[in-house]
Amino acid sequence: MAYSKLPKPTGSITANPNPIILNDRLGLGVTSLKWMSLGTELVEVHIDKPDGPLFLRAGSSGEATTGKWVRNKMTFYLQDVSEEKPLTSNNTLSSVKIEVVSKDPLVNLEAWSWGQIASKLWLCNVLESLAVSNNIPHPTIWILAGWYGLLAFLLLSREKIGISMIRSFDLDPETEEVAAAINNRWSIEDQKFKAFIEDVNNLDYASPYLYLSGKPDIIINTSCEHIVEKKWFDRIPAGTLAVLQSTDMHDADHINRVQSIEEFKNKYAMNSYFFENSQIMAYNNTSYTRFMIIGMK
Repeated sequence: MAYSKLPKPTGSITANPNPIILNDRLGLGVTSLKWMSLGTELVEVHIDKPDGPLFLRAGSSGEATTGKWVRNKMTFYLQDVSEEKPLTSNNTLSSVKIEVVSKDPLVNLEAWSWGQIASKLWLCNVLESLAVSNNIPHPTIWILAGWYGLLAFLLLSREKIGISMIRSFDLDPETEEVAAAINNRWSIEDQKFKAFIEDVNNLDYASPYLYLSGKPDIIINTSCEHIVEKKWFDRIPAGTLAVLQSTDMHDADHINRVQSIEEFKNKYAMNSYFFENSQIMAYNNTSYTRFMIIGMK
């Protein structure tokens, strides 16, 4: 008696929506998966590879909705696991790759402009030299109006001074996730870096534990031109090293710019100064002056 050979199992898996269009900046979305197969008794859906993380185990056909954790280029594999078949590409029935598109850019690319980076590198060079010459070992640094955490990234990655930790504070809720991603290496190293959504005018210096921090040794604010209120400066404890930058650049957001070092010092008077200087920033037909003062509050 002749037996006919059983047909090879087949199947398909689709996702809807695909692409996922987002209205936020998180880069993570939700989709519904639908699968069907023939010649199978049991299937599994795995993430990113045939033996990757298990999403579900089910019958030969069905559908399921993910949570809000689907990222761009995430791939779902439909695996035939009937009769304990192994999770290999030979038993992959189908796969679907997801595209995630955000309507809004994840970041403001101005943060990476020539002027932004040049002024931050200037600060790094001067502060690192002062920290060594004035014997400031393992400082705890708080960066006010830290935006996307680029200054923290530069200071930590250069490894010129043994920084204990950096805390970055910004009022914009969209900056926290980006800052954490840029400084991911130090975020997971005993939280050496951590970003907070906070109004810098209301920081509680008497309770640094609220920010998982010790008492700050150095306060940095490179955005003085953006903040009219002086409360943030007045709250800095006496005896704390303060590093401040401002500009004379005309811009709608520059509501507190200065025209000289003397004007800058008069606005933010310190007990003593270690550094005071300015630099001309000229690029792409743009020219303005950047001011920096460093002193003991």
